[in-house]
Amino acid sequence: MNNAFVIFNNLPPRLMIKEATLHLACPEACFQATDGADCVNKIRRWYLGTSPGTQLSYLEGIELIRQESMSVEIQCRCAFLGPLNLFALTSSLHGLIFQYQHCFREQAQLVPIRNAAKNWGMIWQMYSEDFSASPPHAMVTEDTMTIHKMCNRVGFMRHAPEFWLLAKLMMDRITNCKVLEPREPFGSLVPETPSATDDSTEPIYHEYDQTSMQQVNDLITILQRIHIQ
Repeated sequence: MNNAFVIFNNLPPRLMIKEATLHLACPEACFQATDGADCVNKIRRWYLGTSPGTQLSYLEGIELIRQESMSVEIQCRCAFLGPLNLFALTSSLHGLIFQYQHCFREQAQLVPIRNAAKNWGMIWQMYSEDFSASPPHAMVTEDTMTIHKMCNRVGFMRHAPEFWLLAKLMMDRITNCKVLEPREPFGSLVPETPSATDDSTEPIYHEYDQTSMQQVNDLITILQRIHIQ
């Protein structure tokens, strides 16, 4: 919810990244346990498993993906965290972008956020290929799907790549475009060469606490017109 208000209403994050010291979530198998004993067994199996990533806190997960490069082994461990945790990590990018836009901005401050976006994309790709169709993250497959098991499918977090793409395009827009007329909804865009020490780009959104979500809708509409080579 914290990052949802940042994304859709342009509100400052209520929870700072450094405060996010809680552990990352258990996989879907724990939430779909048949009874209490089964749930305890699945949680124990998760935390005592061979993947060190299961011991990470939310803050440690963010710091991990902000590295300039990640080995395939580390990417695999992060991918095994599952869609809920990966959704939480990519949502945090929007909080970091908000803070970047409202401080003394230098391009160097954007580098760790770009690293996180790049690494997250590779991690999600690995999750999709290796872990998305089997427990403990996917409890039903297309082959075993029935009308009574539809509620056991992976939920809203399966749309995490869309939130990642929005964050990535926002960073590209911050870097490559300059707002010349702030009075317009998003200004007139003129490409410029980003400075190594200065960023004169205005904040992408100009209204705070906008409950209509019109600003994010307008931004998505603009981004839809971008021709990707």
